[in-house]
Amino acid sequence: MGQSSSNEFFINMGDYILEMVDDFTYHGSTISRKVSIDTELCKRIGKASATMAKSLGEQATDT
Repeated sequence: MGQSSSNEFFINMGDYILEMVDDFTYHGSTISRKVSIDTELCKRIGKASATMAKSLGEQATDT
């Protein structure tokens, strides 16, 4: 690992430097630089909502 002049850390993989991002998804969970879980909650609620809508739509066509 290295350190830039702006006191932000970066990771080298050979000659490649990994891009710094504000958040990313790892094994279905959102990892964020912020100390807030708002992004994670919004994504999970959105996924659950989409699943419920799909499930209810399939039930309506089955009857």
